[in-house]
Amino acid sequence: MRAVVRPALAPAGLGRVTQGATELQRAYTHFVTKKQVDGFKFTAYSDASVKKALSELFQGFCAYCESYYDATQTQDVEHFRPKGRVDNGTAKTKPGYWWLAAEWTNLVPSCILCNRETNQLLFDGTIFKTGKGDRFPLLDESKRAKEQGQEVREVPLLIDPCADDPTEFLTYAVLDGKCIVVPRTANETDLRYKRARASIDVYGLNRAKLVLDRTRYMMRISISLRQLQRSIRQLNHAQEATILDIEGSISDELEYLAMHMRAEDRFSAMSRWLIEPVLNRLDISL
Repeated sequence: MRAVVRPALAPAGLGRVTQGATELQRAYTHFVTKKQVDGFKFTAYSDASVKKALSELFQGFCAYCESYYDATQTQDVEHFRPKGRVDNGTAKTKPGYWWLAAEWTNLVPSCILCNRETNQLLFDGTIFKTGKGDRFPLLDESKRAKEQGQEVREVPLLIDPCADDPTEFLTYAVLDGKCIVVPRTANETDLRYKRARASIDVYGLNRAKLVLDRTRYMMRISISLRQLQRSIRQLNHAQEATILDIEGSISDELEYLAMHMRAEDRFSAMSRWLIEPVLNRLDISL
């Protein structure tokens, strides 16, 4: 998961007037004035302008696992705070955060597996229910917002890539040759650990096939890093006739590594974790 800076300007579809009012105004009438708990059809978030803006913002990658969904599956427009109902781990209550259903800052693009609850095989062979669905765990359930504005008192346990820096909570480890996501701190009483653990589990960041794909990228990058270091050692002892060739090889490897670190490629957060320490040791900046 990588941090993404969201532009302030919301897509036009979120504020579009239909039936004489915006969706938020109509939702207020339904949930507050008429005191209904369900039965409202939310549509603004699925407007084409919203989907396009989210795809461009995240460059076709899932906000949570960094898989490139654009090439293989439809985009799920995911509500960070669930709109219709909330699964707090012990019960599913209605309504959800209806006032945020058409709120730009509450929307991210997600792959199907990060968004929809399914039983998944994890990297270690265990089966675990992953996918966000209606889940939105809090540090203190008693602070759960019941009406507009109260969400500011909540402490979410899930990481929001547009509001948090995921590198403060998550890092990577290699276990039995597999690249997995782990909490940055091992202190289980630390809020950073709790948020990391909840995000890894709910989003399913260690699904077996996701780990397989991430590990493939890790292995390619590792090969490139080894080649870069060999070329630099050769350059230090090279004859004049071979210097240009070695410098060209170094340049190619750095260009390859830079591509992996940029947001245009999947698993860029993992790539930076792997690449930056080596470049720092070599005193190279990209």
